[in-house]
Amino acid sequence: MLQLPYVKYLSALKKRDAALYRQIITIHPGEGIITEATQNILKIKILLTAINFKPAATTHKLLVYQNINSEVEATKLKVWNSLLNVMTHKIMNSVAPISSLSDALMHHMQQPETQQSALGKDISTSVETIKRRSDGLPRFVKIYRNLNAIQHLKTEHIDVKNMLEHIDVLMRPTLHTKNYSSGYPSIGRI
Repeated sequence: MLQLPYVKYLSALKKRDAALYRQIITIHPGEGIITEATQNILKIKILLTAINFKPAATTHKLLVYQNINSEVEATKLKVWNSLLNVMTHKIMNSVAPISSLSDALMHHMQQPETQQSALGKDISTSVETIKRRSDGLPRFVKIYRNLNAIQHLKTEHIDVKNMLEHIDVLMRPTLHTKNYSSGYPSIGRI
């Protein structure tokens, strides 16, 4: 496992893997530690345990080491999946009321009396943006959860003018409060 041709004395390991050597020297009988060992140029996780035994007058330390890379990776994957499940649940619970309220606002904003004013149009565009973003979050979560399953890049065409109009609506209040509105081009001129 350590890919050492022959080790007559434990001190010979010090030249090949000094960190592992230190772990072996300092481990106490009955103790188990997870450490790393170098295998070619790769680091592998190993479980190192030690016990004392006394077959005669001299006490010996028996070292047992086991490659646990696959177990560590499997545990990491389980933890990652568990985290994604919790994140998905939290995001979905947060997005549902936003989506529902934006639906109600969009319905209200489509009434003829609110569509006439410039403020009504800005509010309508803002609510549409909120709705689109809240609808986009579940798709994002689904894509994020399926990252391991992505086989190839999926490209699609987007309407850049539409995207810039939405950025304009979102950024206009911030730019106005920072006095950038005077030199800020409108979407119509881009």
